[in-house]
Amino acid sequence: MQTNHLHRHRATPVVRTLCLLLCLSSLITGGIHAENTLSPEEHFEKACTYLKNAEGGPDTEHALPHLRAAAEQDYVRAQRALGGIYLNRFENEGGAAEDGEKAFHWLERGAEGGDAKAQEMFGSLYEYGIAVEQDDTQAIQWYRTSAEQGYCKGQYYFAVMLYAGRGTPADAAEAATWLEKAATQGYSPAQALLGKLYADGDGVSQDYEKAVAWYRKSAAQEDAVGLNGLGFMFGSGLGVPKDEGEAARLYQRSADLDFAPAQYNLGACYASGLGVENDIAKALELFQQAAAQDYPPAQYSLGNHYQNADRGDVDLEKSIAWLEKAAAQDYAPAQCELGLSYYHGKPVAYVDQDFSEAAKWFQKAADQGNAEAQCYLGYLYLRGEGREADSETGIRWIRRAANEGLAEAQLSLSTHYLEGMDVEKDIAEGLHWLEKAAAQENPEAQFLLALRYMNGDAVEKDTVAGITLLESAVAQDDLEAQHWMAYYLHVGKILPKDEKRAVLLDSKAAEQGHADAMHSLGQSYERGRGVEADEEKAIAWYTKAADNGSERAKESLERIRKKNRPLLGQFADWLVGED
Repeated sequence: MQTNHLHRHRATPVVRTLCLLLCLSSLITGGIHAENTLSPEEHFEKACTYLKNAEGGPDTEHALPHLRAAAEQDYVRAQRALGGIYLNRFENEGGAAEDGEKAFHWLERGAEGGDAKAQEMFGSLYEYGIAVEQDDTQAIQWYRTSAEQGYCKGQYYFAVMLYAGRGTPADAAEAATWLEKAATQGYSPAQALLGKLYADGDGVSQDYEKAVAWYRKSAAQEDAVGLNGLGFMFGSGLGVPKDEGEAARLYQRSADLDFAPAQYNLGACYASGLGVENDIAKALELFQQAAAQDYPPAQYSLGNHYQNADRGDVDLEKSIAWLEKAAAQDYAPAQCELGLSYYHGKPVAYVDQDFSEAAKWFQKAADQGNAEAQCYLGYLYLRGEGREADSETGIRWIRRAANEGLAEAQLSLSTHYLEGMDVEKDIAEGLHWLEKAAAQENPEAQFLLALRYMNGDAVEKDTVAGITLLESAVAQDDLEAQHWMAYYLHVGKILPKDEKRAVLLDSKAAEQGHADAMHSLGQSYERGRGVEADEEKAIAWYTKAADNGSERAKESLERIRKKNRPLLGQFADWLVGED
C-alpha cells in the first residue's frame, strides 16, 4: 500500500528513500525514547516475556533490543542471555562469523561481570574453540571461577577437566570433590560421573553401593549416562544383586535417549541373549545405531561380525570398512584386529597380505597398551615380518604383553625360556611364566604344566596337581589334554582304568584332527578297548591318522596288512590248484 501511494505522487527513487528513512527514524527514535525509560531489570523482564512465548516459540527478534539495552548497562544476566542467543545462532542456525564474535563479546562481559553461568559458558568457548582459539588453560580457569561461586555446571565441567588432565595435571581425587558438590545440587551428569568414579575406585575408595546410589539419582532424572551406568551395575552384579533383565531394561531406556554406549550395550545383550531373547538382527540394528554416532566399540563389533563365518552373512569388505573407522579413532582392539587382517590377507580378510601394514597397526595398538597387539608385534620382530628381525625387541614386546596379563604371551615367554629360544635358557623363569599362564586357565599351559607334575620334570612330582590341571584343560576341549587323559585312563595306573571314557575323549580329539588320538582310537577298535572290536573301523582310523602324518598309524596299517597276507596267499594258491 505504501509503495502505491508513493507511486501516485510520482515520487523519484531518491525522494522515496528519504521518506522511508525519515519515517523509520521517527519510529526508532520514538521507540528508543520510550524504551530508555525502562530499567535494565525491566528490559530483561520484557525480553524474558518474549523468550518464554510458549505459543510461537522464543521470539528472539523482539527480545534482542531489550537484552542489548540491559546488557549495555552492564546487567550480567542480559549479557549472558544475549551471548547465548548469538552462540545458538552461530552453532546451530548456520550463523555468520559475526554471530560468533558477538557471542564471545557478550559472554566475556558477563563472565568478567561475575555471572557464574556466563563464566561456565565462556569457559566452554575456550574448551571447544568456538569463536576463539581452543585453549584448555583458559577453559579450566573460567570453569573454576564459576565452580567457586557454587554453580553446579561450572563445578561439573571443572571436575571433568581435572579428571581428564586438560589444562592442568590430572587429579581424580580433586575431581571427585567437585563432582560431589555438583551432584548434591541434583545435577544429573555429575551424579552419573561420580557413580562411575565410585564403581572404578578412581579418585575415591571403590564403593559399589555408593556407585549404585549415585547412578540411581542420575537415572531417576532420565539421564542417559546414569541409566547406562546403573544398567552395567545390574548386569555385573556390583552393589546390587545381578539382574540381567533389569540391566537390559535400563540400557533400553538409555538407548531410547540415543546414547551410543547404551545402544552398544543393549546390542551386546541381544547378541548374547543376556536379559533378553537372543536376536542377532536386533543386535546388529543397535550396533549400527551406535556406530553411526562414531562409537568405536560398536564399529569394532560390526567389523568382527562381518568376519565371523558362523553368522552366515560374512562380508569381508564391510568388516574392513568398520574396523578402519574404529581404528581411525585410535580404538586399540580395532587396530589390533586390522593388523591381523593384514597379517593373514586374502582369503581370510578383504585386504592383501601386507606384513608392514600389519606391523603398523599392531604398533599403534601396542603403544596404547593393548596386550594382544604387543604380543603379535613381538612375533613379527622375532620372525622378521614387517619389521627387521630383532629377537631382543621381540622378546621385550612379548614380555610387556605377559606383564599385562595376557596368558598367550606368558605361555610364549615360558616356551622361549624353557627351550632357550631367542633368550638364554632359564628353567626357573620359564616355569614362572608357565605357572602364570596356567593360573589364568590357559588350557595349553595347564596341559604342559600337568605333564611336568606327572613326570616330576623340573618340579616336584605331584600327580594330584597334575590330574587337576589336566582335567581343567580337558574341560576346555584342549586336544592334547583329551588325548593324554585318554592314555592315563587306558593304562589305569595313575587313574582308575576307564576305557569307555578314554574312547570318548580320544573320539573328541580325533574328530578335531588330532593324529595321535586317531591312532589311539584305531587301537581301541582293533583290540576292543571300551568298544566292540571292529577291524574295519580300526583300519579307517589308522588311515586317517596316517594321512595326518602319524608314523605309528602307518606302522599299524602295515602290521594289519602283514597279518592278513598269509591268508590271502593261501586263497590264491587254492584258486590255481597248487598243493
